[in-house]
Amino acid sequence: MKRYLGFLPVGAIAVAGLVGLSIQAGCASDEDPVNNAGTGGGGQTGGSGGGEQTGGTGGGGQTGGSGGGEQTGGSGGGESGSGGGSPTGGSGGGSSQCPVGQAATVADVADATTTGIQVDIKGAIATTKKLVVYFNKKKGSCLWGVFVKDSAADRGLMVISYGDNAPADSSQDKCPTGTDDIPDGIVPGDVLDIVGQTDAYAPSTCTGAAKQRQLKACSVTKTGSGNPPAPVVVTDLNALHNGDAKYQGLLVKIENVTAENFDGGAVGPYGVIELEGTDLQINDKFYYSESGAPQFDPSQQFKHIIGISHLDYCDWVLQPRDKCTDFDPASKDCI
Repeated sequence: MKRYLGFLPVGAIAVAGLVGLSIQAGCASDEDPVNNAGTGGGGQTGGSGGGEQTGGTGGGGQTGGSGGGEQTGGSGGGESGSGGGSPTGGSGGGSSQCPVGQAATVADVADATTTGIQVDIKGAIATTKKLVVYFNKKKGSCLWGVFVKDSAADRGLMVISYGDNAPADSSQDKCPTGTDDIPDGIVPGDVLDIVGQTDAYAPSTCTGAAKQRQLKACSVTKTGSGNPPAPVVVTDLNALHNGDAKYQGLLVKIENVTAENFDGGAVGPYGVIELEGTDLQINDKFYYSESGAPQFDPSQQFKHIIGISHLDYCDWVLQPRDKCTDFDPASKDCI
């Protein structure tokens, strides 16, 4: 079952309104990186988010519905329906849960300081395949994502959507495919139309970390394919480490860097590579589950490293997509 999120009504705020509102507070790092409380929903009157723990989602339509429940809660929906019931609640029925938002570009969303705006992006270009960007082992929560680039500007964005949960205390490779709103099989260069809600997140336990700007998708449609976008060369590694907004979610390339030594090699715990002369780290989150940690000699010198600028817990890091193609030289275990 897909996990939908609350959305604002169509046309409620003009594109210019993507700036000036406050960023939502993030949740703790062991919680899912979206709000857990119920949220008011779409339509003209809108619905009421409900519940006590997880809560419900206020729904669409004209009058809107009320999210209900005490434990899991229900989803308010429809034109006049309401979510109900304790302990698990029910689902209010009716109209679309993914209204078309205001026209926007990847750059509009990446440069905005607002959240909660329903937008419609045409022609975004994928820079990664679809992957699990967050997994909560205790709950089994599976948050899928794909990173995209503006077709006319050097701005990137993380697009996310929840799928069905994996079994509790399992691993992210158990996340069920085809249960979220991002199509399977996306590859770099694919052209995507995306409808979703602007958002920003950093764990509330992090002090001073810039929030990751992201789009909570309710519809992603592949409309074409082409050449993968080239990475943007970045020389200011401290800007990447600080989560500079112009690089968030963007595919970038850093050049002529050297790894620090760690216990006879270049790779530390959790696959982290630290670089000389900067606090920027290179992580392996995007490929570890498929191919394992990279292998490099002590003080390895790299002609370049390519990756996504991404918030990994409290740290802004570079996330290569593949240890064999995004490093030069490649990991020693690549054939």
